[in-house]
Amino acid sequence: MSRSIARVSTALAIQINKQVTGRTPKHYDKTMLDSALDRPVNKAHWEPQSTISQLAGCLGWSFIMNHPFPDGNKRTAQGVVTEMLKLEGLRFSSKGAKEIEDAHLKVASSQMDDVGLGEVYAKHIRKA
Repeated sequence: MSRSIARVSTALAIQINKQVTGRTPKHYDKTMLDSALDRPVNKAHWEPQSTISQLAGCLGWSFIMNHPFPDGNKRTAQGVVTEMLKLEGLRFSSKGAKEIEDAHLKVASSQMDDVGLGEVYAKHIRKA
């Protein structure tokens, strides 16, 4: 039995990138962007036992590693994951901001995988 999860739209991801960088991205890799946004949806379908933190971790990791925008990918990943949680009736606790930021830096430097990122997220996900 498969599971469904809300997908953050491509347009919203572009809008979030504009918010975090202060400019509309002139060039971005649509294939890599859609790949990152689709990954948690596919994971939920094929691995229905996945927790929301695992799905969020694979979204955040994919977004950072796919690097679809020229600038602001870690900050955009934070916004995109936050939006995914919001669509699921969840949010991050405000106390986790620094640990999540540090985890994103570790992902970007290949020191953390999606499982590790999901574990960090799990500590800070709350009901909205």
